[in-house]
Amino acid sequence: MTTYIISTGNGNGMFTLNELEVAITEYGINEKTRYIKNLSRDWDTAISKAKSFLSADDKLEGTKTELNEWGDADKYTHLIYEPSSEQIAKWDAEKAKRAAEKAKLDAEWEKTQAERKAEHDALVDVPVTEQRIKIEGTIQNTYWKDSQWGGSTRVFILDDRGFKLNGAEPKKSNWKEGDKVSFYAKINVSDDDPKFGFYKRPTKIVLNNRGE
Repeated sequence: MTTYIISTGNGNGMFTLNELEVAITEYGINEKTRYIKNLSRDWDTAISKAKSFLSADDKLEGTKTELNEWGDADKYTHLIYEPSSEQIAKWDAEKAKRAAEKAKLDAEWEKTQAERKAEHDALVDVPVTEQRIKIEGTIQNTYWKDSQWGGSTRVFILDDRGFKLNGAEPKKSNWKEGDKVSFYAKINVSDDDPKFGFYKRPTKIVLNNRGE
């Protein structure tokens, strides 16, 4: 993300667009601005022109100030840097590259979300019962969860019947992603999703067809 600033040019006679350059040196952070282009003497117009120049990921900052009259501004006007056509082409290319990278990331994100939705839509509801039932399925993921008692390894299990469960891995176990597991446990359906639930206190555990 690039940060741009709307300020005023020499003599305080025109709102201008400047790029903020931040460099980390051995003495700390060094910030300086680099002039890009003139915008307008009207603040709203200057904002509009600046936004049309920037990409969606760029950050724009600036505070509205009172400009000098043209005559007063002319007293302090110096030669203002005007970028060359090569420099403008370079900025346009950088802007296009950032836009293409953002579009690629957005497409990948949308694809991932669509895949997750399709996976979720294919699930079935968790059985509603007060009894302990047999769970048979595949471990999809394991992770560590901290708690006031020190934490535990938890797992996500896709039951062969098509619903998903979460719960703690039994102590002294070594469950891994992709393992087939079966056990008996009491389950509770999630308040937010009928296709997802939680198991607790598993017994009669069999991992990959060998007893634990």
